[in-house]
Amino acid sequence: MNAPIIDPLQGDFPEVIEEYLEHGVMKCIAFNRRGTLLAAGCSDGSCVIWDFETRGIAKEFRDKDSVAAITSVCWSKNGHRILVAAADKSLTLWDGHR
Repeated sequence: MNAPIIDPLQGDFPEVIEEYLEHGVMKCIAFNRRGTLLAAGCSDGSCVIWDFETRGIAKEFRDKDSVAAITSVCWSKNGHRILVAAADKSLTLWDGHR
């Protein structure tokens, strides 16, 4: 995926997101390939999917057996699944398809 480089002297910056999550501190984030969804791994063990088209939370995932902080999130190539690593060394694959 090619991404344009932002010229800091032009002042044409992307919009600022003024929303916040009530799921604790975000430990990691990852955009899907289209840049429309943002997966955020949180300190409370949840993974929240933010939808930029609706400007809201699309899905929330939480492993009931683990409360360890999420340390890494990664989208699959087709954007339907999310692989999540937690501080307790567990890996979970969630279906993130809308």
